Amino acid sequence: MEILLKWVKLPLYAEGNIDHYWIINLADQQRESYSKPYQKLTGNFDYGQRLIFLPHQKVELPTLSNFLLNLSVILPKNHKIR
Repeated sequence: MEILLKWVKLPLYAEGNIDHYWIINLADQQRESYSKPYQKLTGNFDYGQRLIFLPHQKVELPTLSNFLLNLSVILPKNHKIR
């Protein structure tokens, strides 16, 4: 699933000029945030900025600046992916 999200969907969303793209990565217990879509010199699309947020962090949502998302609510403690 991670390969599909990062290497197939991510460039498609960048090409579609989706400003913010998140992946809730349960295996690594983190939220991956991608922003600033752009076109590479090769013609492929990607995101210029990638940020990683961990479960103990609270994250401001891009379109709701007064709202903080507590990642510990989405990323359960001691969750193991097999």
